[in-house]
Amino acid sequence: MARFFLFYTLIGLFVATVVTPVQATEVTLDDAVATALESSESMRIVEYQANEIRMNAKEATAFIKPQITLTASHTELDNNLPDIGAPYSFLYPDREVSAGIQGSQILYAGKRIWRSLDLEKSLNQSAILAETAGKRDIRRAVAQAFHGALFQKESMEILRNRRSQRLAELGDAKDLFEVGMVAQLDVRQAKMNLNLATDALKNSEAKYSDAIIQLNLAIGRSGRDDLLTPKGLLSEIPNLKRLLQAIEEKLAQDAFVDLQRLVNEYESAQLNYQITKGQYHPELSLVSSASTKGEEYDDRYEYFNIGLQLKWDFYTGGAIRAKTAVAKMQMKSLEERVNKLRKELSGEVERISKNLNVLLEREVTQKESIKLSQENYEDARAQYRAGTITLTRLGDFGLADAESKFALARIYYLQQELANDMKALVSE
Repeated sequence: MARFFLFYTLIGLFVATVVTPVQATEVTLDDAVATALESSESMRIVEYQANEIRMNAKEATAFIKPQITLTASHTELDNNLPDIGAPYSFLYPDREVSAGIQGSQILYAGKRIWRSLDLEKSLNQSAILAETAGKRDIRRAVAQAFHGALFQKESMEILRNRRSQRLAELGDAKDLFEVGMVAQLDVRQAKMNLNLATDALKNSEAKYSDAIIQLNLAIGRSGRDDLLTPKGLLSEIPNLKRLLQAIEEKLAQDAFVDLQRLVNEYESAQLNYQITKGQYHPELSLVSSASTKGEEYDDRYEYFNIGLQLKWDFYTGGAIRAKTAVAKMQMKSLEERVNKLRKELSGEVERISKNLNVLLEREVTQKESIKLSQENYEDARAQYRAGTITLTRLGDFGLADAESKFALARIYYLQQELANDMKALVSE
Protein backbone atom coordinates (compact mmCIF):
# COMPACT_ATOMS: atom_id res chain seq x y z
CA MET A 1 0.00 0.00 0.00
CA ALA A 2 2.89 2.30 0.70
CA ARG A 3 4.11 2.15 -2.88
CA PHE A 4 0.71 3.27 -4.20
CA PHE A 5 0.65 6.18 -1.78
CA LEU A 6 4.14 7.28 -2.89
CA PHE A 7 3.19 6.89 -6.55
CA TYR A 8 0.09 9.10 -6.32
CA THR A 9 1.89 11.63 -4.18
CA LEU A 10 4.50 12.08 -6.92
CA ILE A 11 1.75 12.41 -9.52
CA GLY A 12 0.08 15.08 -7.40
CA LEU A 13 3.26 17.07 -7.10
CA PHE A 14 3.79 16.87 -10.86
CA VAL A 15 0.26 18.02 -11.70
CA ALA A 16 0.45 20.86 -9.15
CA THR A 17 3.67 22.03 -10.78
CA VAL A 18 2.11 21.96 -14.25
CA VAL A 19 -1.08 23.85 -13.38
CA THR A 20 0.58 26.43 -11.12
CA PRO A 21 0.89 29.82 -12.91
CA VAL A 22 4.37 31.10 -13.71
CA GLN A 23 5.67 33.02 -10.72
CA ALA A 24 5.89 36.72 -11.48
CA THR A 25 7.60 39.50 -9.59
CA GLU A 26 5.96 40.11 -6.24
CA VAL A 27 5.03 43.58 -5.03
CA THR A 28 3.96 44.88 -1.64
CA LEU A 29 0.85 47.01 -1.22
CA ASP A 30 2.91 50.08 -0.31
CA ASP A 31 5.06 49.75 -3.44
CA ALA A 32 1.99 49.15 -5.62
CA VAL A 33 0.32 52.31 -4.29
CA ALA A 34 3.54 54.33 -4.69
CA THR A 35 3.87 53.23 -8.32
CA ALA A 36 0.26 54.15 -9.07
CA LEU A 37 0.64 57.59 -7.49
CA GLU A 38 3.89 58.22 -9.31
CA SER A 39 3.30 57.12 -12.88
CA SER A 40 -0.24 55.93 -13.57
CA GLU A 41 -2.60 57.53 -16.04
CA SER A 42 -5.14 57.85 -13.23
CA MET A 43 -2.76 60.09 -11.28
CA ARG A 44 -2.07 62.27 -14.32
CA ILE A 45 -5.83 62.63 -14.88
CA VAL A 46 -6.17 63.79 -11.27
CA GLU A 47 -3.40 66.36 -11.80
CA TYR A 48 -4.94 67.63 -15.04
CA GLN A 49 -8.35 68.02 -13.40
CA ALA A 50 -6.84 69.89 -10.44
CA ASN A 51 -4.91 72.19 -12.77
CA GLU A 52 -8.10 72.82 -14.74
CA ILE A 53 -9.74 74.03 -11.53
CA ARG A 54 -6.72 76.29 -10.85
CA MET A 55 -7.03 77.80 -14.33
CA ASN A 56 -10.71 78.45 -13.67
CA ALA A 57 -9.64 80.26 -10.51
CA LYS A 58 -7.34 82.52 -12.53
CA GLU A 59 -10.08 83.14 -15.07
CA ALA A 60 -12.45 84.22 -12.28
CA THR A 61 -10.26 87.24 -11.45
CA ALA A 62 -8.96 88.01 -14.93
CA PHE A 63 -11.43 90.85 -15.49
CA ILE A 64 -10.12 92.87 -12.51
CA LYS A 65 -6.58 92.93 -13.87
CA PRO A 66 -5.27 95.41 -16.49
CA GLN A 67 -6.51 94.69 -20.01
CA ILE A 68 -4.22 95.60 -22.93
CA THR A 69 -5.08 95.31 -26.62
CA LEU A 70 -2.66 95.83 -29.52
CA THR A 71 -3.84 96.54 -33.07
CA ALA A 72 -2.09 97.04 -36.42
CA SER A 73 -3.29 97.21 -40.01
CA HIS A 74 -2.12 97.91 -43.54
CA THR A 75 -4.96 98.62 -45.98
CA GLU A 76 -4.69 99.30 -49.73
CA LEU A 77 -7.41 101.69 -50.96
CA ASP A 78 -8.83 102.36 -54.39
CA ASN A 79 -11.69 104.40 -55.89
CA ASN A 80 -12.94 105.69 -59.24
CA LEU A 81 -12.95 109.37 -58.30
CA PRO A 82 -11.29 111.71 -60.83
CA ASP A 83 -7.76 112.84 -60.11
CA ILE A 84 -8.17 116.35 -58.69
CA GLY A 85 -4.52 117.12 -58.31
CA ALA A 86 -1.68 116.74 -55.93
CA PRO A 87 -2.72 119.40 -53.40
CA TYR A 88 -5.91 117.46 -52.61
CA SER A 89 -4.63 113.91 -52.93
CA PHE A 90 -4.63 113.52 -49.12
CA LEU A 91 -8.43 113.46 -49.27
CA TYR A 92 -8.34 110.14 -51.13
CA PRO A 93 -5.20 108.24 -50.03
CA ASP A 94 -4.09 105.05 -51.79
CA ARG A 95 -3.46 103.18 -48.52
CA GLU A 96 -3.88 103.44 -44.77
CA VAL A 97 -1.32 102.26 -42.22
CA SER A 98 -2.24 102.21 -38.53
CA ALA A 99 -1.12 100.81 -35.19
CA GLY A 100 -2.51 101.28 -31.72
CA ILE A 101 -2.58 100.18 -28.12
CA GLN A 102 -5.48 100.37 -25.69
CA GLY A 103 -5.45 99.65 -21.98
CA SER A 104 -8.11 99.60 -19.32
CA GLN A 105 -8.37 98.97 -15.61
CA ILE A 106 -11.67 98.32 -13.91
CA LEU A 107 -12.18 100.54 -10.85
CA TYR A 108 -15.65 99.63 -9.66
CA ALA A 109 -18.10 96.79 -10.35
CA GLY A 110 -20.28 96.64 -7.28
CA LYS A 111 -18.89 93.89 -5.03
CA ARG A 112 -17.90 91.64 -7.93
CA ILE A 113 -14.19 92.47 -7.57
CA TRP A 114 -13.90 91.28 -3.96
CA ARG A 115 -16.15 88.32 -4.48
CA SER A 116 -14.09 87.25 -7.48
CA LEU A 117 -10.99 87.26 -5.30
CA ASP A 118 -12.84 85.11 -2.77
CA LEU A 119 -13.94 82.79 -5.57
CA GLU A 120 -10.34 82.42 -6.70
CA LYS A 121 -9.31 81.31 -3.20
CA SER A 122 -12.25 78.91 -3.02
CA LEU A 123 -11.42 77.33 -6.38
CA ASN A 124 -7.75 76.93 -5.45
CA GLN A 125 -8.89 75.12 -2.32
CA SER A 126 -11.12 72.95 -4.50
CA ALA A 127 -8.09 72.01 -6.57
CA ILE A 128 -6.22 70.89 -3.46
CA LEU A 129 -9.21 68.85 -2.26
CA ALA A 130 -9.63 67.34 -5.73
CA GLU A 131 -6.03 66.15 -5.67
CA THR A 132 -6.48 64.75 -2.16
CA ALA A 133 -9.66 62.89 -3.14
CA GLY A 134 -8.07 61.66 -6.38
CA LYS A 135 -5.05 60.23 -4.60
CA ARG A 136 -7.34 58.68 -2.01
CA ASP A 137 -9.37 56.98 -4.75
CA ILE A 138 -6.22 55.62 -6.40
CA ARG A 139 -4.93 54.21 -3.11
CA ARG A 140 -8.32 52.66 -2.46
CA ALA A 141 -8.58 51.11 -5.94
CA VAL A 142 -5.08 49.62 -5.73
CA ALA A 143 -5.74 48.25 -2.23
CA GLN A 144 -9.02 46.68 -3.35
CA ALA A 145 -7.36 45.03 -6.35
CA PHE A 146 -4.40 43.94 -4.19
CA HIS A 147 -6.54 42.28 -1.53
CA GLY A 148 -8.83 40.81 -4.18
CA ALA A 149 -5.78 39.13 -5.72
CA LEU A 150 -4.66 37.92 -2.29
CA PHE A 151 -8.10 36.40 -1.71
CA GLN A 152 -7.94 34.54 -5.01
CA LYS A 153 -4.41 33.42 -4.14
CA GLU A 154 -5.61 32.09 -0.78
CA SER A 155 -8.55 30.35 -2.47
CA MET A 156 -6.19 28.72 -4.93
CA GLU A 157 -4.00 27.40 -2.10
CA ILE A 158 -7.04 25.98 -0.30
CA LEU A 159 -8.16 24.19 -3.48
CA ARG A 160 -4.63 22.95 -4.12
CA ASN A 161 -4.62 21.45 -0.63
CA ARG A 162 -8.06 19.97 -1.25
CA ARG A 163 -6.80 18.36 -4.45
CA SER A 164 -3.89 16.85 -2.53
CA GLN A 165 -6.39 15.41 -0.09
CA ARG A 166 -8.41 13.91 -2.94
CA LEU A 167 -5.25 12.44 -4.41
CA ALA A 168 -4.37 10.82 -1.11
CA GLU A 169 -7.95 9.51 -0.80
CA LEU A 170 -7.58 7.87 -4.21
CA GLY A 171 -4.46 6.17 -2.95
CA ASP A 172 -6.33 5.00 0.14
CA ALA A 173 -9.18 3.62 -1.99
CA LYS A 174 -6.76 1.69 -4.21
CA ASP A 175 -4.94 0.28 -1.21
CA LEU A 176 -8.19 -0.85 0.39
CA PHE A 177 -9.43 -2.30 -2.90
CA GLU A 178 -6.26 -4.40 -3.22
CA VAL A 179 -6.87 -6.03 0.12
CA GLY A 180 -10.58 -6.50 -0.58
CA MET A 181 -11.90 -4.05 2.00
CA VAL A 182 -13.81 -1.86 -0.54
CA ALA A 183 -15.31 -2.34 -3.96
CA GLN A 184 -14.15 -0.83 -7.26
CA LEU A 185 -16.93 1.71 -6.69
CA ASP A 186 -14.77 3.55 -4.15
CA VAL A 187 -11.84 3.75 -6.59
CA ARG A 188 -14.02 5.19 -9.34
CA GLN A 189 -15.64 7.65 -6.93
CA ALA A 190 -12.21 8.73 -5.63
CA LYS A 191 -11.07 9.36 -9.22
CA MET A 192 -14.20 11.45 -9.87
CA ASN A 193 -13.55 13.43 -6.69
CA LEU A 194 -9.96 14.05 -7.82
CA ASN A 195 -11.19 15.26 -11.23
CA LEU A 196 -13.65 17.65 -9.60
CA ALA A 197 -10.94 19.00 -7.29
CA THR A 198 -8.58 19.47 -10.25
CA ASP A 199 -11.26 21.32 -12.21
CA ALA A 200 -12.00 23.60 -9.25
CA LEU A 201 -8.28 24.32 -8.88
CA LYS A 202 -7.93 25.26 -12.55
CA ASN A 203 -10.97 27.54 -12.32
CA SER A 204 -9.45 29.19 -9.24
CA GLU A 205 -6.16 29.72 -11.05
CA ALA A 206 -8.01 31.44 -13.88
CA LYS A 207 -9.69 33.76 -11.37
CA TYR A 208 -6.31 34.47 -9.77
CA SER A 209 -4.88 35.39 -13.19
CA ASP A 210 -7.80 37.77 -13.76
CA ALA A 211 -7.23 39.33 -10.33
CA ILE A 212 -3.52 39.83 -11.10
CA ILE A 213 -4.41 41.61 -14.34
CA GLN A 214 -6.85 43.87 -12.50
CA LEU A 215 -4.15 44.65 -9.93
CA ASN A 216 -1.64 45.63 -12.61
CA LEU A 217 -4.23 47.79 -14.37
CA ALA A 218 -5.02 49.52 -11.07
CA ILE A 219 -1.31 50.21 -10.59
CA GLY A 220 -1.15 51.71 -14.07
CA ARG A 221 0.75 48.90 -15.76
CA SER A 222 -0.06 46.88 -18.84
CA GLY A 223 -2.29 43.88 -18.33
CA ARG A 224 -0.08 41.63 -20.45
CA ASP A 225 3.67 41.15 -19.92
CA ASP A 226 5.75 41.34 -16.72
CA LEU A 227 2.78 41.15 -14.39
CA LEU A 228 3.29 41.95 -10.73
CA THR A 229 1.71 39.65 -8.15
CA PRO A 230 0.69 40.56 -4.59
CA LYS A 231 3.16 39.69 -1.85
CA GLY A 232 1.91 38.21 1.41
CA LEU A 233 -1.23 36.47 2.62
CA LEU A 234 -4.60 37.57 3.90
CA SER A 235 -4.59 37.82 7.66
CA GLU A 236 -6.40 39.54 10.50
CA ILE A 237 -5.94 43.30 10.73
CA PRO A 238 -4.93 44.94 14.01
CA ASN A 239 -6.35 48.25 15.26
CA LEU A 240 -9.64 48.03 13.37
CA LYS A 241 -11.47 49.42 16.39
CA ARG A 242 -9.07 52.36 16.46
CA LEU A 243 -9.80 53.08 12.80
CA LEU A 244 -13.52 53.00 13.56
CA GLN A 245 -13.03 55.49 16.39
CA ALA A 246 -11.12 57.78 14.02
CA ILE A 247 -13.91 57.88 11.44
CA GLU A 248 -16.51 58.50 14.15
CA GLU A 249 -14.47 61.53 15.25
CA LYS A 250 -14.25 62.70 11.63
CA LEU A 251 -18.02 62.35 11.30
CA ALA A 252 -18.58 64.50 14.38
CA GLN A 253 -16.30 67.21 12.97
CA ASP A 254 -17.61 67.13 9.36
CA ALA A 255 -13.98 66.48 8.42
CA PHE A 256 -14.38 63.93 5.62
CA VAL A 257 -12.59 64.90 2.41
CA ASP A 258 -15.62 64.29 0.18
CA LEU A 259 -17.79 66.45 2.43
CA GLN A 260 -15.18 69.21 2.61
CA ARG A 261 -14.88 69.16 -1.15
CA LEU A 262 -18.64 69.40 -1.68
CA VAL A 263 -18.98 72.17 0.94
CA ASN A 264 -16.22 74.06 -0.87
CA GLU A 265 -18.07 73.65 -4.17
CA TYR A 266 -21.22 74.96 -2.51
CA GLU A 267 -19.34 78.03 -1.22
CA SER A 268 -17.94 78.62 -4.71
CA ALA A 269 -21.45 78.38 -6.13
CA GLN A 270 -22.63 80.98 -3.60
CA LEU A 271 -19.89 83.36 -4.70
CA ASN A 272 -20.63 82.69 -8.37
CA TYR A 273 -24.31 83.50 -7.77
CA GLN A 274 -23.41 86.79 -6.09
CA ILE A 275 -20.98 87.67 -8.88
CA THR A 276 -23.56 86.88 -11.56
CA LYS A 277 -26.21 88.92 -9.78
CA GLY A 278 -23.67 91.75 -9.52
CA GLN A 279 -23.74 92.18 -13.29
CA TYR A 280 -26.79 94.42 -12.76
CA HIS A 281 -24.43 97.06 -11.34
CA PRO A 282 -22.50 99.48 -13.57
CA GLU A 283 -18.77 99.15 -14.20
CA LEU A 284 -16.36 102.05 -14.00
CA SER A 285 -13.02 101.70 -15.77
CA LEU A 286 -9.96 103.81 -16.47
CA VAL A 287 -9.37 103.67 -20.23
CA SER A 288 -6.40 104.93 -22.21
CA SER A 289 -5.35 104.44 -25.83
CA ALA A 290 -2.71 105.59 -28.26
CA SER A 291 -2.67 105.09 -32.02
CA THR A 292 -0.92 106.20 -35.17
CA LYS A 293 -2.44 106.37 -38.64
CA GLY A 294 -1.33 107.57 -42.03
CA GLU A 295 -0.70 106.80 -45.69
CA GLU A 296 2.99 105.99 -45.33
CA TYR A 297 4.99 104.30 -42.57
CA ASP A 298 7.15 107.39 -42.08
CA ASP A 299 4.33 109.92 -42.35
CA ARG A 300 1.54 109.20 -39.85
CA TYR A 301 -0.61 111.10 -37.40
CA GLU A 302 -0.56 110.15 -33.71
CA TYR A 303 -3.50 110.12 -31.30
CA PHE A 304 -3.66 109.72 -27.53
CA ASN A 305 -6.50 109.75 -25.00
CA ILE A 306 -7.17 108.82 -21.38
CA GLY A 307 -10.35 108.98 -19.35
CA LEU A 308 -13.04 107.21 -17.38
CA GLN A 309 -15.60 104.91 -18.95
CA LEU A 310 -18.92 103.93 -17.40
CA LYS A 311 -20.62 100.81 -18.66
CA TRP A 312 -24.06 99.73 -17.51
CA ASP A 313 -25.90 96.82 -19.06
CA PHE A 314 -29.29 98.37 -18.38
CA TYR A 315 -31.26 95.87 -20.44
CA THR A 316 -29.92 92.65 -21.99
CA GLY A 317 -33.09 90.91 -23.04
CA GLY A 318 -33.21 88.88 -19.83
CA ALA A 319 -29.74 87.34 -20.26
CA ILE A 320 -28.47 88.44 -16.84
CA ARG A 321 -31.66 87.32 -15.14
CA ALA A 322 -31.39 83.89 -16.78
CA LYS A 323 -27.71 83.53 -15.82
CA THR A 324 -28.54 84.54 -12.26
CA ALA A 325 -31.34 81.97 -12.08
CA VAL A 326 -29.03 79.23 -13.35
CA ALA A 327 -26.35 80.18 -10.79
CA LYS A 328 -28.97 80.11 -8.03
CA MET A 329 -30.22 76.66 -9.04
CA GLN A 330 -26.65 75.36 -9.08
CA MET A 331 -26.12 76.78 -5.59
CA LYS A 332 -29.34 75.24 -4.26
CA SER A 333 -28.55 71.88 -5.86
CA LEU A 334 -25.15 71.79 -4.18
CA GLU A 335 -26.72 72.70 -0.84
CA GLU A 336 -29.01 69.67 -1.12
CA ARG A 337 -26.09 67.47 -2.16
CA VAL A 338 -24.19 68.55 0.96
CA ASN A 339 -27.15 67.63 3.18
CA LYS A 340 -27.57 64.32 1.37
CA LEU A 341 -23.88 63.46 1.68
CA ARG A 342 -23.92 64.15 5.43
CA LYS A 343 -26.70 61.58 5.82
CA GLU A 344 -24.93 59.08 3.54
CA LEU A 345 -21.66 59.39 5.46
CA SER A 346 -23.50 58.91 8.74
CA GLY A 347 -25.08 55.76 7.34
CA GLU A 348 -21.74 54.55 6.00
CA VAL A 349 -20.11 54.88 9.41
CA GLU A 350 -23.01 53.00 11.01
CA ARG A 351 -22.73 50.23 8.37
CA ILE A 352 -19.01 49.87 8.95
CA SER A 353 -19.47 49.74 12.72
CA LYS A 354 -22.08 46.97 12.59
CA ASN A 355 -20.22 44.91 9.96
CA LEU A 356 -16.95 45.21 11.84
CA ASN A 357 -18.44 43.87 15.07
CA VAL A 358 -19.98 40.93 13.21
CA LEU A 359 -16.75 40.10 11.37
CA LEU A 360 -14.69 40.15 14.55
CA GLU A 361 -17.14 37.74 16.18
CA ARG A 362 -17.17 35.48 13.12
CA GLU A 363 -13.38 35.42 13.04
CA VAL A 364 -13.17 33.90 16.51
CA THR A 365 -15.78 31.25 15.70
CA GLN A 366 -14.27 30.37 12.33
CA LYS A 367 -10.75 29.90 13.71
CA GLU A 368 -12.18 27.33 16.09
CA SER A 369 -14.10 25.69 13.24
CA ILE A 370 -10.90 25.30 11.20
CA LYS A 371 -9.13 23.55 14.06
CA LEU A 372 -12.07 21.22 14.61
CA SER A 373 -12.58 20.46 10.91
CA GLN A 374 -8.91 19.61 10.41
CA GLU A 375 -8.95 17.23 13.36
CA ASN A 376 -12.22 15.70 12.15
CA TYR A 377 -10.80 15.08 8.68
CA GLU A 378 -7.66 13.42 10.02
CA ASP A 379 -9.76 11.15 12.25
CA ALA A 380 -12.21 10.42 9.42
CA ARG A 381 -9.42 9.42 7.05
CA ALA A 382 -8.00 7.06 9.65
CA GLN A 383 -11.46 5.55 10.09
CA TYR A 384 -11.88 5.14 6.34
CA ARG A 385 -8.57 3.31 6.10
CA ALA A 386 -9.80 1.14 8.95
CA GLY A 387 -12.99 0.45 7.00
CA THR A 388 -15.41 1.94 9.55
CA ILE A 389 -16.82 4.80 7.40
CA THR A 390 -17.55 5.21 3.70
CA LEU A 391 -15.64 7.30 1.15
CA THR A 392 -18.68 9.56 0.84
CA ARG A 393 -18.62 10.26 4.56
CA LEU A 394 -14.90 10.99 4.38
CA GLY A 395 -15.61 13.45 1.56
CA ASP A 396 -18.09 15.29 3.79
CA PHE A 397 -15.39 15.87 6.37
CA GLY A 398 -12.97 17.02 3.66
CA LEU A 399 -15.55 19.44 2.31
CA ALA A 400 -16.18 20.84 5.79
CA ASP A 401 -12.42 21.39 6.22
CA ALA A 402 -12.17 23.33 2.94
CA GLU A 403 -15.31 25.36 3.61
CA SER A 404 -14.00 26.42 7.01
CA LYS A 405 -10.79 27.67 5.42
CA PHE A 406 -12.73 29.47 2.68
CA ALA A 407 -14.94 31.12 5.29
CA LEU A 408 -11.97 32.46 7.28
CA ALA A 409 -10.28 33.73 4.11
CA ARG A 410 -13.53 35.48 3.18
CA ILE A 411 -13.72 37.07 6.64
CA TYR A 412 -10.16 38.37 6.31
CA TYR A 413 -10.98 39.73 2.86
CA LEU A 414 -14.09 41.51 4.16
CA GLN A 415 -12.03 42.94 7.00
CA GLN A 416 -9.56 44.30 4.45
CA GLU A 417 -12.42 45.84 2.51
CA LEU A 418 -13.75 47.52 5.64
CA ALA A 419 -10.25 48.73 6.49
CA ASN A 420 -9.94 50.19 2.98
CA ASP A 421 -13.25 51.99 3.43
CA MET A 422 -12.20 53.37 6.80
CA LYS A 423 -8.77 54.48 5.60
CA ALA A 424 -10.42 56.24 2.68
CA LEU A 425 -12.73 58.11 5.05
CA VAL A 426 -9.92 59.27 7.34
CA SER A 427 -7.49 60.17 4.54
CA GLU A 428 -6.33 63.78 4.38
